[in-house]
Amino acid sequence: MTVYHYAKTLEVFAQLRPDSDILVTNKSRITVAELFQRSGCLAGHFHRLGVKAGDNIATMLINRPAIVETFYAALLLGARPANVNPRYGPEEIAYILADADARVLVHEASAAAHAQAAVKLLGRPVHLLSAESAEYEQALQGAPAPGRTPRPDDQIIWYTGGTTGMPRGVIWEIDTHYRMLWEVIKPNTEPPDPRALATNGRRKAPTTLPGSPLAHGTAMGLSLNAINGGGVIILHEQASFDAPATLHLIERECVAVLGIVGDAYARPLLAELDTGRWAGRLDSLKAITSSGAVWSARVRAGLRNHIAGVRLIDNFGSTEALLTRDIDGSGFQPRPGLVVLKPDDTFVKPGSNEIGVIATAGRLPKGYLNDPAKTAEVFRVIDGTRYLVIGDEAMIESDGRIKILGRGTSCINTGGEKVWPEEIEVTIRDHPEVADAAVFGMPDEKWGQKVTAVVTVRDSAKVSDEQLHAHCRGRLAGYKCPKQWIRIPHVPRTYVGKPDYKAIHQILDEMAVASQYPANDSMRS
Repeated sequence: MTVYHYAKTLEVFAQLRPDSDILVTNKSRITVAELFQRSGCLAGHFHRLGVKAGDNIATMLINRPAIVETFYAALLLGARPANVNPRYGPEEIAYILADADARVLVHEASAAAHAQAAVKLLGRPVHLLSAESAEYEQALQGAPAPGRTPRPDDQIIWYTGGTTGMPRGVIWEIDTHYRMLWEVIKPNTEPPDPRALATNGRRKAPTTLPGSPLAHGTAMGLSLNAINGGGVIILHEQASFDAPATLHLIERECVAVLGIVGDAYARPLLAELDTGRWAGRLDSLKAITSSGAVWSARVRAGLRNHIAGVRLIDNFGSTEALLTRDIDGSGFQPRPGLVVLKPDDTFVKPGSNEIGVIATAGRLPKGYLNDPAKTAEVFRVIDGTRYLVIGDEAMIESDGRIKILGRGTSCINTGGEKVWPEEIEVTIRDHPEVADAAVFGMPDEKWGQKVTAVVTVRDSAKVSDEQLHAHCRGRLAGYKCPKQWIRIPHVPRTYVGKPDYKAIHQILDEMAVASQYPANDSMRS
């Protein structure tokens, strides 16, 4: 059986398509041969620092070439790359460095003070390397690492976003991860052989722009799939999403695939398209793929109206695996190994209207770094098959499509009825005067929990709470509609676009709202 390895595939393309572009920014164009050479020299630098196979190298970078170079440099050494959110503060960085036992942290120059403070908190040496430093540039010109044959059991570590607790390192064997990413596109097929792909003139993977952070597994996975297929990755080199700049890159580089994270990216994109400045200028764009957050139907329809023929792909999954896809609003599709489990670990039947938790078999990680208890909880063997059970509740329609309801830990129980925040958030954000919204439960003597919405509106004079309630009541059952509306200047979101409930709770504290209606525990997780 063929063993797939990211470093080996890059080496093959460097030998057979050396002059093909692979990384493009506003300031640079890097060929396949250059990426392989730069990564090899960087690996040599790490080797001289004492990093060896099995060690961990952390990256805390925005979407710039250094994050890709460091990823491949680690793999060439047999070390494990580990991601760190560039927005983390010293304590959060120190937590990841300690958990991963990282030997090196490659970081943004702007994060140097936080990185130094994190190492001081850690209390042991970690080599800090700024991606914009003379040391980094010299490393790219140094001697490469000693040659090493990639192994089937080489690993990578992807840290979760920490939205439901402290981040956990998800351990993937590279061959499994490589195959999993391919099967997202072509289920039950083998990835293309890179040597054959480079020599037989077959169509390359489409030019791809990951708009969301490569420090998150979804965007890096999208990029790796494109690289494995001989495609080109466009990097915006920005700390946050900029819709006009992104559209400029799409037009200039003839981007075919754009990766985003739900409405947090799609709404500013749509607002820019609504200006009319981009009419007829984005013909190259064939697909927008979203992962990790809700993508509302109204926003999707708006994007489709502006970009003729574009496919809108909504991916559902987690750092642990991508489970299913909704292409052009057709619903989340069934696939082999995807099930919905009842509490007794039996399977929900299609059309039964039963609710369970979604799970999947197939290409799965080994588990969580340093957390055997959570590994045993989430990766469970049922009837002899190992499943990933991620905690989101779902139903199976009679035609087999999966109806995703939301994460059970965020589910609101109001008067005995279950309410999933995502459904309400999408409905609220469909109001033309609402810029953003997040929904959660607050304790209530009568209802147990009260559905509560924080909203950011475009013009408070144009929309009242009563009008917002009427908007929801026209689309949702009455018990799902928020009983309290709290207006805030902006809805905080995480680096990858999910509602940041910790920050929301802090805002409510400052507004003295939380003291009157204390937030439930799920907001503090």
